[in-house]
Amino acid sequence: MTSTRQLRVAMISHCVLPSGAELGMARLARSLRQDVEVVFVFFEHGPLAETLTGEGFEVVVVPLDSQVNATNRHQALSPRSLGRQVLALPAFQRRLRRELKALDVDLVHTQSLKSHVLASAAVKSLRLPLVWHLHDRIAEDYLPGAWVKALQRAARRVPDAVVANSAATAETVPGAPITVIPPALEPAALRRAERDVDDAAPVIGMLGRISDTKGQHVLLAAAPRILEQFPAARFRIVGATMFGQDTYAARLRAQIEQADLTGHVELTGHVDDPYAEMDTWSVFVHASPVPEPFGQVVTEAMARRVPVVATAGGGVTDVVQPAAGQSYGLLVPGGDPGALARAVTGVLANPATAADRAERAYEYVAERYDLAESARQTTVLWKRLIPGHAARPPLALAHDYLTQRGGAERVVRAMCDLFPDATLKTLMYEPAATFASFAEVDIHTSWLNRVGWLRRHYRAAIPILAIAASSSSVSGDVVLVSSSGWAHGMRVNGRKVVYCHSPARWLYKTREYLGENWWLTPKGAALAALRPGLRRWDRRAARTADTYIVNSTAVAQVVRATYGIEPLIIHPPVTLDPAGLQEPIDGIDPGFALVVCRLLPYKNVDMVVRTFAQRGDRLLVIGAGPLRDQIAANLPANVDLRSDVPEEQLRWAYANARCLIAASFEDFGLTPVEAAQFGTPAVALRSGGYLDTVQDGVNGLFFDAPEVSALQDGLARFDTLAWDPDKIRSTAQRFSPEQFARQLGEVLGSHLVAHLPEPSTTEAGPA
Repeated sequence: MTSTRQLRVAMISHCVLPSGAELGMARLARSLRQDVEVVFVFFEHGPLAETLTGEGFEVVVVPLDSQVNATNRHQALSPRSLGRQVLALPAFQRRLRRELKALDVDLVHTQSLKSHVLASAAVKSLRLPLVWHLHDRIAEDYLPGAWVKALQRAARRVPDAVVANSAATAETVPGAPITVIPPALEPAALRRAERDVDDAAPVIGMLGRISDTKGQHVLLAAAPRILEQFPAARFRIVGATMFGQDTYAARLRAQIEQADLTGHVELTGHVDDPYAEMDTWSVFVHASPVPEPFGQVVTEAMARRVPVVATAGGGVTDVVQPAAGQSYGLLVPGGDPGALARAVTGVLANPATAADRAERAYEYVAERYDLAESARQTTVLWKRLIPGHAARPPLALAHDYLTQRGGAERVVRAMCDLFPDATLKTLMYEPAATFASFAEVDIHTSWLNRVGWLRRHYRAAIPILAIAASSSSVSGDVVLVSSSGWAHGMRVNGRKVVYCHSPARWLYKTREYLGENWWLTPKGAALAALRPGLRRWDRRAARTADTYIVNSTAVAQVVRATYGIEPLIIHPPVTLDPAGLQEPIDGIDPGFALVVCRLLPYKNVDMVVRTFAQRGDRLLVIGAGPLRDQIAANLPANVDLRSDVPEEQLRWAYANARCLIAASFEDFGLTPVEAAQFGTPAVALRSGGYLDTVQDGVNGLFFDAPEVSALQDGLARFDTLAWDPDKIRSTAQRFSPEQFARQLGEVLGSHLVAHLPEPSTTEAGPA
């Protein structure tokens, strides 16, 4: 095989019925025909195989024992099923391997859980790149527990890449090499003209295969309550009965009869033109009692301009309410017929409001779920995995590890927004421990990521992180590296630009980072032994950079002294939007002093708590970290400690605090700028990055030492000064994302920045 021929990919699925995943697979293949030769491999003959053959695709059927192929997720581990699999699978694996070898494909893309499990061994034996496409959440509310653990482990180790249909699906396979590519809409799905439905005889519709996981029974339970207010309403439940759900279908028919709904409800079965069906509906209902991995039918209903009422959870929430303040439909709790009935009647009672929301939903999905973009992302992924096909991208990103929610991770997320097409290489990625929005980024991890315990206890990996970084490579004409100690050691084949948050604190400021007598602990003793070698490695790694950028004047001084490098200074952006939603924190009244930080020794939170133990005013500490339990055990009555606070509550805290206390040795000092956006002044330690972010007497003041007496003096001075919220807010402007983008664009080449803002008329302060 040579790189000059057209890319040839085998798509494998066990299912030949027209369900959502299989229809999406066919839709993607049709859009790729000009650039990729797609071959379909099925495990049985059926309607989808016949359709694709008629369209001119090459289709191969590798027969699998029909009972094994029909086995559902609950039956697969039964003794009878396991026995049948033992007898059937060896011969099937041999046939599949022979067919794949004869097809001479460059890559295999499996499309269903069963095809992941049954095809992987044959694919890997041929040394072909393997992509798993996850259309289902790997979670115990959908799969048996034994399956969940086995599939999560396999997803980390077997495929070369995993495509997930949503961030919700991606979160169920932590540590896997995930790329999120949501299912796209075909152009025919978009209804260009406005709809005209009969409000006097409304039709409530539901589309999807008949299954207890889809929740048709929930809609039927809600129907009598809807009919009380809208007696002329009709219900259309559209979808075929598949995957052993005949018993459930019989239950639905019995439910219709028992509730005397026969004249109001129709179970239509499969329809050839679901779009024409939806065009007659007044409301589209998605009633799944368990979180859906994506909800393709929800986006299709939006594309037809039909008002949507859907179950909250999983990928559906991301579709219907993708961000705070964005709502393209109504969400209700799963399995709650009363809430579903109230939402549906609310839509029917307010048709103008519902139509306006549906119009906005149409505009959103038409842009967000573009088929050409989905095809492009998929092709880029495939070519990256196939030797000889991958072109070096113009820019790539790298970061130490995504295992926490800190300032460095916020900066990396801002970089991802500036370069949405860039891949991000990181040593470890634990989705549950960092910002959820990273699920939208094309993240590539090192071999360390396969060890789940290390992702959750990343500091334990220090002895081998240098090895992991040195063995990691990143390809790009320019590689922008975000580093606090490790990523700057990754190998690159283009220009390396390092954005240094700080030289590794634990190497060069060990006492400040780990506390007094750090060497007396087992971890400290191990670090003392490793430190000389790690310092030599760190200095060599720093000198591989073509350009070195730091985030503050303080870090610039450390870099000069440590590495002998003269860096550029670009302050990081403040990404917390002050205009976003705010949510009060239970039990907290406005007018408190505020601390926001991770609970580590060098943050000096214990000192701040001791200070307020001597005072009568209130203190709120927001943060988590290794010292949490120790600090929580000694809280005075006027101090509250909260962890894992969502951004809505963090905004409220900044807006309702009388001051922020920043008592740590910081490299940059993000929190005073975040507070300034809300007009809240800071009382900050005269040290480090705060010298760049705090202007004494304007947006805060300084105290001189991390001691109780010094902080008491600072608070006493704070109470004597008058503070102007507007002036305080103005000091945050020079740390805006727009300023960050412009300065970074000047270093990297502005043509690389996808969303370089127009120059602001606001005069920026000094760097």
